[in-house]
Amino acid sequence: MQDIQLSAVGPPIDKAALADLESYVGGPICREYKEFLLARNGGVCRPDVYSTLFTSRLWGFFRLRDKGGLEEFFDDVNEYREQDLLPIAMTLGEEFVCLEIGETPRVILVSSTEPDQVCADSWATFVQSLSQPPEPPPPFLEGIAKQPWESVQQYIESGGEVVPSEGLSLFSQAIRLGNFELFEKLMDVKATWGDLDIAMEVAILNRRLAFVKQLLAMGANLALARELANGPDLQEIREYLLKSAPTIK
Repeated sequence: MQDIQLSAVGPPIDKAALADLESYVGGPICREYKEFLLARNGGVCRPDVYSTLFTSRLWGFFRLRDKGGLEEFFDDVNEYREQDLLPIAMTLGEEFVCLEIGETPRVILVSSTEPDQVCADSWATFVQSLSQPPEPPPPFLEGIAKQPWESVQQYIESGGEVVPSEGLSLFSQAIRLGNFELFEKLMDVKATWGDLDIAMEVAILNRRLAFVKQLLAMGANLALARELANGPDLQEIREYLLKSAPTIK
């Protein structure tokens, strides 16, 4: 796991926290997984992480002692289950990657639509299946989006490309980077925005609720936004789309 990069890692935990977890789940947890939690308390897979054991990419690993973390997902997965499983991660297909309780557990893939599937005979086999290709160099427009507005404005006025044939537009890069000032400036000067559906996807995947609200006001597709807001960490955006924006067409 040392070669796998994770962002949004949880706060450090100690062996007492692991003992509490074993008490909570009612049995021993494999040593290698506990070592992983001590070294890195979960986290989101950035860049993408792939596994040869299942189709969907990994979203990330659950954090211990965190709201919406390991304990909560343990309760969710085992509500109607005879033999408890410990959910340790989730795929982008919203499948739970689980460990059997015990010193030498198998890895089980749990889906709401398919029967449970044994995908690895051990934590070590699961880890060996993971790969994370190196991130490509950042797109040129990402660098532009990080510059002061005066420089961005000069770039636009000089005829610089803001909607490339491939990759994100300057508008979407501002969303991805969380640069709301640039986002508003681009609207003010009526710079070409690019595809609003792509901009909405970027806003939702990066959990940018303020941008989602503005994009909807600009006429972005609400139905698409609701479809996209289904990840395990998108509850705030999902609730806004379902409750606070029912009248947007």
